[in-house]
Amino acid sequence: MRELALLQHIYGNNTLLPECITIPPGDDMGGIQIGDTHLLVSTDQLIEDVHFNAQTPLEFIARKAVARNLSDVAAMAATPVGAVATACLPKRMHQAQAYQLCDEMRRWSERYSCPLFGGDIAIAGSKLHIALTVFAKPGDRGAVRRSGAEPGDIVFVSGQFGGAWTGPSGPVSRDFTFEPRIELARRLAEHPDFQVNSMIDVSDGLARDFKRICEMSGVFGQLDGSLVPVHSSAHVAASGDGLPAFIHALKDGEDYELCFTVSEEAASGVLKEIEGVPITRVGRILETATRLHAGEIQILGVDGEILSINDLGWEHHI
Repeated sequence: MRELALLQHIYGNNTLLPECITIPPGDDMGGIQIGDTHLLVSTDQLIEDVHFNAQTPLEFIARKAVARNLSDVAAMAATPVGAVATACLPKRMHQAQAYQLCDEMRRWSERYSCPLFGGDIAIAGSKLHIALTVFAKPGDRGAVRRSGAEPGDIVFVSGQFGGAWTGPSGPVSRDFTFEPRIELARRLAEHPDFQVNSMIDVSDGLARDFKRICEMSGVFGQLDGSLVPVHSSAHVAASGDGLPAFIHALKDGEDYELCFTVSEEAASGVLKEIEGVPITRVGRILETATRLHAGEIQILGVDGEILSINDLGWEHHI
């Protein structure tokens, strides 16, 4: 079983949804119209031995459970309003640990102005499983979606990429300590000098998530490996397996940075830094492309050559 095939099957039923569904499956959040209110909803989960292990401190498990959902909120340039959570607690968990997990999830939710106001608890099995559903409201310009990229757009990213699970950052690796780019995304979406046409948060690798923008927008995309900002952790990963650090930056995932597109005419107005986070131009949406179908991407190496690389990034599969 492959995750991408299952997702395509789900997207194939989008036309069957009622009119009140304003954003169907395929974006970072779903959208529903309730009276005069447009509500955005997203859900995500953390599973032991997939997203963390038994040695990961509960504080950081709770933090990641909250933050990775709020990264989806950032991708839509939205504002979180609240969340509900479910947890299947392992039978080995002590009462004090269960208290700590719940308290930490509430603390991190409040830290990001996204109060945790409900959920469900079960006790079964030997591994911890947490799922969080977050609710948000779109900004004044509406939700920024994956599907708005246009030919000629310039591609930008926030932050740096690669090796998020490699180099330690205190007691845990960087994939447990990232900051969801909520305020940065809102500032991008509300900036008077340019309009963000499309945006996604990078959780499964820059190459794969940028390809999702291209697929949803029906365009061709190009990433320039020489421009991608490489995190020092990517060099650590590269020293371990021999792959170039920029390839790690394209494929590793768990970065939770933003990738977005802006028209070429407005690209010069994009700030080079917002709230101390660098903003970097890394590619473009092509007007035409040979040997590419709509939704596909082209990757340039550090010397400008077109690389024969497919399916970079993370995918759940059996």
